[in-house]
Parts: sequence; structure tokens; C-alpha cells
Amino acid sequence: MVLSIKHKINKLRTPSKKTGGLPVSLRTYADELEYAVKKKTQQLKSFLEEEAIQEWKHWALIENAFPYSSVFKVNHMLIPKREVDKAGLNRKEWSELELILEELSDIYDCHLTNFPGKQSRKNHFHIHMLIYKDKRSEIRI
Repeated sequence: MVLSIKHKINKLRTPSKKTGGLPVSLRTYADELEYAVKKKTQQLKSFLEEEAIQEWKHWALIENAFPYSSVFKVNHMLIPKREVDKAGLNRKEWSELELILEELSDIYDCHLTNFPGKQSRKNHFHIHMLIYKDKRSEIRI
């Protein structure tokens, strides 16, 4: 079953425009370029260095320094208060996360977690908390 789905999806994929080596992402081209430069020159801060918008016992909500700016007007990130990947989260963290997501469900439009192969920051689990742009005409590549 998985192979047939994978085959169907691969048939749908079309070659994208040349992006100067940048990956396709939900960031605008300019924001993706800035992110790539910071990453390459090792200028990215740890998520734990970012100022919290809101905190819970095991989690913090932070601003995404490199937001998914092509589609969303708000891109915060929910992070554990310790640097840990998804597999390393403990039961208390998972339990609190469920409550937090329920609490925030009336504020954000959706949340997004990239699959490990697409994550650029694999060592610190994070969930993007997102609010769409107001108008379709505001969506940019």
C-alpha cells in the first residue's frame, strides 16, 4: 500500500523552477535565502536562546526567527524547554503537550511538524503554530 501511494505521489511531482540551490519551502525566496546563509555560516541561535512568548512547565512558545512567510502571517514554535528530539520526549512532556495544543487550538489555524527527513533542526523537537495570511492575494513565493 505504501509503495503505491509513494508511486502516485512521485508521478504528481513536477520539476520546480531553478531556485539557486535553495530547497522548496513555505518561506519566501528572500527569507529562505537569509535562512540558508545563517545556517551555512553557523549563525543560528539555539531555540532555547529565543525569548519565550509564553511558558508552561515543560514547553515554551517562541517566535520563529525564519518563519514560513509565504503562506502564514504568524509562525510561532512550540518547543520543549530542553534540547531533545521527538523520540527523547518523556511522558510528562507528551501529556502537557496535548493540553497545550488544546489550549492553543482557538488561537492558531493549524500546527505543522515536518517529517524527520525534511527537518533542518533535528536535534530539538518543535511544532510550528501557524495563522494563515488574511487573503489569498497576500500569499507569495
